[in-house]
Amino acid sequence: MWSRTVETAVKLGFAVNRGSADGKVVPAADGTKPTFPVFSERPDVGTIIAAGSTVAIVTDDGDREIYVILGNTVTEFQFGMSDSNGAWIPATTGNYTGVQFLQSGVAGDVVKARAAQFKLP
Repeated sequence: MWSRTVETAVKLGFAVNRGSADGKVVPAADGTKPTFPVFSERPDVGTIIAAGSTVAIVTDDGDREIYVILGNTVTEFQFGMSDSNGAWIPATTGNYTGVQFLQSGVAGDVVKARAAQFKLP
């Protein structure tokens, strides 16, 4: 897990990308850039973190379970990427993943996931 400064407000359990400089993050808008989940415990998902604050982003260094919010229907063990709002959807060819879902769910659900950063061929 890494800590980063929030450049533009982000939400816990949502996706972020690198901001304008090292050590800064902004909300992710799709899967075209390396994407990371903002660490969240179950009751905190969706909490807005203001610009200038520090958040923990989860890397694939460990097998930590995290909670993420879904932007579409997913199935267990599927890999996910960001949608235009920073919520998690099934990853598509040629995009970066940020998580692997550990539960199935539908848009708006909060599910368990683990970090999984790589680009799909």
